[in-house]
Amino acid sequence: MTSQAAKTKGWVIGIAWSIAILIRALLAWADRHTVGNDGIHYLDMGDAYWRGDWHMAINAVWSPFYSWLLGLALLVLQPSSYWEYAVVHLVNLLIYVGTLGCFEFFLRALLEYRQEVSHPDNGADGDLGLPEWALRILGYSWFLWSSVVLMGVPSVTTPDMCVAAVVYLAVGLLLRIRIGDRPQLNFLALGAVLGVGYLVKQVLFPLAIVFLAASVFAARGGGRAVRLTLVAFTVFLVIAGPFIVALSLAKGRLTFGDAGKITYITSLVNMPYRHWHGAPAGTGIPQHPPRQLLAVPPIYEYGSPVGGTYPPTYDSSYWYEGAVVKIDLKRQARVFLKNLSEYLKIFFESRVEIPVGLFILFYMSGRGWSIVRDLAQYWYLLIPALAALLMYALVHVEGRYIAPFIVLLNVGLYAGVRLPDSPEGRRLMTCVTIVIVAMTLFSLRPVIVAAASTTVNSVMSGEGATPNPKWEVADALRRMGVREGAKFASLEYPGRGKTPWARLARVQFVAELYDEEGCDLQCPNGQIYKHAFWYADDALKSRIIQTFRDSGAEFIVTDGVPRWAMADGWQRVGRTGTFLYSLRR
Repeated sequence: MTSQAAKTKGWVIGIAWSIAILIRALLAWADRHTVGNDGIHYLDMGDAYWRGDWHMAINAVWSPFYSWLLGLALLVLQPSSYWEYAVVHLVNLLIYVGTLGCFEFFLRALLEYRQEVSHPDNGADGDLGLPEWALRILGYSWFLWSSVVLMGVPSVTTPDMCVAAVVYLAVGLLLRIRIGDRPQLNFLALGAVLGVGYLVKQVLFPLAIVFLAASVFAARGGGRAVRLTLVAFTVFLVIAGPFIVALSLAKGRLTFGDAGKITYITSLVNMPYRHWHGAPAGTGIPQHPPRQLLAVPPIYEYGSPVGGTYPPTYDSSYWYEGAVVKIDLKRQARVFLKNLSEYLKIFFESRVEIPVGLFILFYMSGRGWSIVRDLAQYWYLLIPALAALLMYALVHVEGRYIAPFIVLLNVGLYAGVRLPDSPEGRRLMTCVTIVIVAMTLFSLRPVIVAAASTTVNSVMSGEGATPNPKWEVADALRRMGVREGAKFASLEYPGRGKTPWARLARVQFVAELYDEEGCDLQCPNGQIYKHAFWYADDALKSRIIQTFRDSGAEFIVTDGVPRWAMADGWQRVGRTGTFLYSLRR
């Protein structure tokens, strides 16, 4: 590489990293006081691990690695409840920076592979591929888009960025194995990365099989390749095995996790997201049926034996024990087609410039069926990406699940482009690259502007410019005398904004009025109150309150009450929209 090329490469990497980190940091700061329901579970689980509560920590739904990171950060930094979620976003930002490093490792392996194996830009047959600067800029723009748009804003506190890091490392190692660069070391590293990947998220267990199978072919087959793959598999088992054993012992059956099963039955079998009681018919008999304390309106209690801020979803595998998974091919086909339509929206609505640009480049190359051979050289990217996309298409598709695989697919397809080595061909590749990068960055404009505006207002006006409503509820509860560990009941699903403040207050929900029956009541003044609780007769209202008291709850909470209800003992929690009713009398 010439000194000028090295200088250009350094500028491209420096600018790409600066932009990517700045944007993500702005988003993290703007969202520093928010956290999703999944994040609450990971925080609860991290606490359990670091205090040695193995019964609560071992979880068949949420994988442990992300919870370890969060728990360690809270243990070391000891933030106040006001800054607890900001620490979570700091951890996520550091994970993001680490993932950028993993992506750079992948890009370097890809570019080295192109030089040493594929030779797409050496002009030997009169053709050339996308120059290194173009592939880097495209790759980093897609990385940024996938991280901000597909994975969602930082308030979606999940381990999906860790998954991306594992995927980029694994594909980079496959490319290095193919090149022949220190194969023993790279096979060992691949096994270790895949083992950690399983601890990051269960979906990487079946994908590990795909990567290990690909490694055999990457090493050009033969007995030596098989032996090295077995070594990688052994390393994988050494890292993943202890958790599989612990989980299997905790569940009383051999399992590597139930996340896939629960996603399948809630997405395809139409079983309820919580409080499954055996319906629909043929789905099995619950071994741990929901404890329904009242039929009308339905009230459920779940104070034990599962822990966490909200036990029904902290370890939903406990509540779904006994569920039977039956394949319905017609329903499976409908779900598959629906998920394919989601992919089409991503490729032909959200990011139409990507397939259009690819079509233009392939068409202008004039290579005909040779395009298939060109792309086949990059199957180390394309096959794992397509395998993951197919797996998700069978069950459930979300942008944050598929983000790294979309990036791999895009990079693999564009890496396979070859045009005639001419000034026109170079100008065409430059033009397409500029257009795609410009449109990608333009698509981020609304998110970036909103985050920048929030950050500027916060800096100019002080911390109070960015409200922390969840902390305000938790702080007000403490001032009202609610102790840590208190048991709460809710007049609606606590997952609608209640678990974040409950986590900060260190209280637990143990009962709820099930509000999925569509029985809201619109009152004459236009307000809507759940399940007609406020306009029930005194006898039914007393019965509901007594049922909550019998559940072991000490308080009932809800969002919004009629003015006259204040006389019945309901208290506003500080200046928030949350109201509290004490059951201690």
